[in-house]
Amino acid sequence: MQLLADTFYLVGGHRFEGHYSANAGSSNVQVYANAIRSLRCSTTVLAGRVDHKSEVKDELNLHRRDYNLVPQIFENGESGISAFSGVFQPGLALLPFLNAVEIRPSGHAPVNGFSQFMANYHCAKLPLFSASQNEMHTLFFGGMSQYYLNENDSLIKDNRVPFVKTVSRVSRLADGSYEEVALTPNCLLHRHGRWSSSLPKACRPWPVAVVDYDALPDGDPARLHRRWHRHAGRAAQPVRGQPHWADHGERHDDSSFFGKKPTQCSA
Repeated sequence: MQLLADTFYLVGGHRFEGHYSANAGSSNVQVYANAIRSLRCSTTVLAGRVDHKSEVKDELNLHRRDYNLVPQIFENGESGISAFSGVFQPGLALLPFLNAVEIRPSGHAPVNGFSQFMANYHCAKLPLFSASQNEMHTLFFGGMSQYYLNENDSLIKDNRVPFVKTVSRVSRLADGSYEEVALTPNCLLHRHGRWSSSLPKACRPWPVAVVDYDALPDGDPARLHRRWHRHAGRAAQPVRGQPHWADHGERHDDSSFFGKKPTQCSA
């Protein structure tokens, strides 16, 4: 869920009942929302009351969960949010989406002609906007992905969707087109799983919570603090489903440093 102006947007997701396990069989019940649900709360004496709600269905583009919902500033200066990647595409293949969906107050639309290869599950992310270049950058830290770069910088496909150590950048350029760049193939020290979060200091110079890229200092890299939970998936090997998830409820904190150069990052 994200707040945009005075409206909360609940995007996609699913309702799951049962034991979440590959061996659970047919006892689970799972229903995807396939929708954007928006609601606005009262600001009068009846604070807390929902005075407006709506739902927009899209069984193709919104049939996703475990995605990254990130504040954005679009090429026309409008504030919005975008849903990046996520799972699962309709059908039996159980593969992630590789596209993004832009969400504005006026509606939503998929980003055609762009594929996000290197971050397909929820993970720590950081949105940065450059007003001088009219470019919106979003950094993604680890998580799980259908693709990763090997030691030769070759893009490797793995339909098991393993945990990865990649830090990648998706940029919306001034003309509205998108590009994806891997900062390094193994920028993180560990394979951080889903539900990690980033904790930037400087934020919200605009109506949505993004970092002012132009205000970042040249020279010394900036520090980003990350918080992640080990039960959310730190894997010893890059294979989904292996029993390398450690104790439940154990919180970890670490930091990364990144600079303005497009491929600069260190853990």
